[in-house]
Amino acid sequence: MLSSRSFADTDQAYQLLKQPQLRTWLQALDDHTRPHGITVSSQDIPPHRLSAIPLGLPNQPGWLLLASIDLSRLLGDALNDQRGFPRARLRG
Repeated sequence: MLSSRSFADTDQAYQLLKQPQLRTWLQALDDHTRPHGITVSSQDIPPHRLSAIPLGLPNQPGWLLLASIDLSRLLGDALNDQRGFPRARLRG
């Protein structure tokens, strides 16, 4: 099942799932006890961070929840709404 906030988001997720590098990465996962992450993109879609999270279902071993995060959109939304964005200062 593929679910997103909008048709455009669903279409982007579908396009990302068609990427050969993502399919290869998912097939190579051998540790289904902890989350894994990868960054994927295509010509028309900005980079997304994908997380594969083991579900731990007793009758469906190896099933994963695949979550996509568009960080540029997430941070853009947060920075446009200064009221709710936590402020931090980084020191090196």
